[in-house]
Amino acid sequence: MLKITINIDSNTANIELYHDLIYDRPEKINITQEIKDFIKDQLQHTSAEIFNQLKIDNPNFTQR
Repeated sequence: MLKITINIDSNTANIELYHDLIYDRPEKINITQEIKDFIKDQLQHTSAEIFNQLKIDNPNFTQR
């Protein structure tokens, strides 16, 4: 639900947003220290480049 209240006298608007969607909790995935170190050493690259390199050595990786 979106509620917008406009006060013309003070030229202000108050916007309130409410939602009741329930999201699935993300799965807990254990990352090895080796992978963490690799990522830390590759921070000059984009996340896509890092992921692609990790995928070469770990074909079962997903982007979750």
